[in-house]
Amino acid sequence: MPRPPFILSRETERAAIDRVIRDSAKRQMLYDMVDAVLRVRETGKITPADLAPILGGFEATDEAVWSRAAGWLAKLCAFAPEPLASLEELSRHKRAVVRFNLCASLDHFPREIAVAHLRQFLNDRSARVRGTVPNIAVKVGYQELIPDFEALLVGESDSERRTDLEQAIALLRGQTFERDGWQVRKLANGDIEYSES
Repeated sequence: MPRPPFILSRETERAAIDRVIRDSAKRQMLYDMVDAVLRVRETGKITPADLAPILGGFEATDEAVWSRAAGWLAKLCAFAPEPLASLEELSRHKRAVVRFNLCASLDHFPREIAVAHLRQFLNDRSARVRGTVPNIAVKVGYQELIPDFEALLVGESDSERRTDLEQAIALLRGQTFERDGWQVRKLANGDIEYSES
């Protein structure tokens, strides 16, 4: 059986939340997530009640909330298979903000899970979600998505979207390109470097 998800003490986790979150409602959401993960750690089981505050965090518009929810969900997915069904539900959620938050946080999850969901999000009804896929792919280096991007280019008529896909392909292949008078390339550490042409 996998090791229980790592978490610091309740007091330490809450102090970390207090340092970055001022809004009391957002703090409470994060406190509830911490309490849920602590329960999972103590019981060795994940219940729907434990997942609820974490899944609710994906509905937040504040990145400090949804990115922490993603981190906790990724840890729970590594611990047991039960949260994977919730991940599927999030990826098909009716609200675009939830799908966007999941898409933007897929770098927290194992590669095979992330790539499968990124492929799904390439055809999302939200342009914002679709546009996030190349960014995450480049950030993490998911070269296996290059053929998917190339296939999308064939039928893509939007010039901005075409440019985004072409540049993502170039960065994933380790190529340098010029954009607005700047040379753009991906560094070995994953950062994107811009230098004057």
